[in-house]
Amino acid sequence: MSCEMRDRQTRRGELVRRSEICRALRSALPRTMDQTTVRILKALSEAGAFTAGAVLIGTYAFSIYGVMLGRKLKEANARTSDVDFAGIPIAVPDPISFAEIIQDAEKNMLIVPAAPNSRISTKLKLRDLAYRVELLTPGNTDENKPIIIPNLKFGAQPLPFLDFLIEKPTDAVLPADVGIRVKVPLPERYALHKLIVAQARDRSAFAKREKDLAQAEELISVLKEDLPKELAAAWRELEARGENYREKALASLNLLKTSPQDLTKEPKSRAART
Repeated sequence: MSCEMRDRQTRRGELVRRSEICRALRSALPRTMDQTTVRILKALSEAGAFTAGAVLIGTYAFSIYGVMLGRKLKEANARTSDVDFAGIPIAVPDPISFAEIIQDAEKNMLIVPAAPNSRISTKLKLRDLAYRVELLTPGNTDENKPIIIPNLKFGAQPLPFLDFLIEKPTDAVLPADVGIRVKVPLPERYALHKLIVAQARDRSAFAKREKDLAQAEELISVLKEDLPKELAAAWRELEARGENYREKALASLNLLKTSPQDLTKEPKSRAART
């Protein structure tokens, strides 16, 4: 047998093993991880979007935390028809086209026309369906006009408080196909960020606010047991970012009937808990 044939067999065997591992891990994913999203994430991953400054955020990132943390998260907290990404302007040797990659993966995806007084689109949507992909970027209330992310060749909507969420994003693997490599926020940052955005939403977005709080509560409950030091460190950093961050997070903690002390106290040992 030639070396080339042996290498081919080795690669084939590795792909089979990866597929088997992914099938086993999919039990930790909510059933709401649909094939359209899987195709889009796979295409973006293979094109290098996650090394070119893209970070998967929002509810689809939340869905992946179950696999990362080895927990079965509530399916009700993982339902969405929106796929949100953060884009960070960074220097890359070969910029990629965020929109073209998505449209190649899903032929019925259309670029949403730019909003009035803006020349740049930040969204794509699935024809005739309530399925949307949006690119966001850190910003503040004075920067509400979309900006171009050159490394992704697409527009992004500036969003307050997003800087805290996407600092130090981590690698993750979506257990679909033979494994899809993505970047997501650290789960402790995601949980605390949801406390903030729950208070930043308009009053008309009541359902989204309730979902923010539910996701935060569920993740915090897990993190207090499994990653208490990381959760405490993230809370201390949030406080250091100023009163606007802290006051909104505290307002949500009050609604959840918890306190900063609950996020930073030393956990009991596993032996003591059992």
